Amino acid sequence: LRHPLPHSYPVCGNSDLKQSSSQKQDDSEAEPKFVMGEPIPLPAALLEQYDYLEYKCFMGVFPEINRAWITRDNHIFLWNYNDGAGADFVSYDDLDQVIISAGLCRPKAGVFRDEIQWLLVLATPVDIVIVGMSFEHNSIFGELTLVPTPLTIPSDNVNITHIRGTVDGRIFLTGRDGNLYELEYQEQDGWFTRKCRKLNHSQSPLAPYVPSFLRLWKTLPIVDITIDHSRNILYTLSAALPDEPASSAGASRRSSSTPPVITVWDLGELGNELVRVKTYSSIIADANKNLHSVIGVEDAIVSIHAIPVTEFTDVHLVAVTRKG
Repeated sequence: LRHPLPHSYPVCGNSDLKQSSSQKQDDSEAEPKFVMGEPIPLPAALLEQYDYLEYKCFMGVFPEINRAWITRDNHIFLWNYNDGAGADFVSYDDLDQVIISAGLCRPKAGVFRDEIQWLLVLATPVDIVIVGMSFEHNSIFGELTLVPTPLTIPSDNVNITHIRGTVDGRIFLTGRDGNLYELEYQEQDGWFTRKCRKLNHSQSPLAPYVPSFLRLWKTLPIVDITIDHSRNILYTLSAALPDEPASSAGASRRSSSTPPVITVWDLGELGNELVRVKTYSSIIADANKNLHSVIGVEDAIVSIHAIPVTEFTDVHLVAVTRKG
């Protein structure tokens, strides 16, 4: 990486980390590894929305603004999860297609009015839409208002699986087609650029023009993405999906035999670049070798989580399998 980091990268099973963890083991044996928090019920009014569900329903949380969200087909509802079952919610229903993913992102400076502090990015099978978010008294504890914007772009038949943003307003999208995209936007159309456009960082600009029967490469769907804002590093996790159609060249066999792939991207010292640094496909083999664990390829890695330098200087990323 071109920008300085406080420590060099550790290898899987680093002996210093093993020694450090063993020294702390005695102190932590009496402490529970996980503590169950208080369950947060859905608002009663939202439970009624299930009666109108026709196609798909997704759910998630935006802890940065103390909001949870749930979709019902082409509607999305957000509420403050600290308010319990009696919480009021806001909704957005200006889309014609089913919402398949949602993301919370910071806006770029100088594009929106000052009261737009966050962006809600929604993806359907047809479009990707940016919605402004304004809070009363400029506080996430105030009332939330969703503000429609003219920023929308076709998805080009790509199912967007995840949406993540950087602190300075860049928006990254991952597709089921295995590509990493960036959603660029500006206040006005330029001479040679549109107000909103989608860039493919995984493929060469010439790739779409290559006939499918001449393409020698195969891509796995990207199943997760995480950004280390403290080091300006972006990670993607690619893996075969267990629900792929059996007709797609032996997908059922690939899902149990194809190892997951973690790709490391450097955002640059100022966060305005994107360079592919490393593609790592032997994570399970290295874990079994160096950590003396028994992780099968079938124990799929389901998510990855960046660890900021403020929490741990030697560990950069945590991968979670189906079994933990």
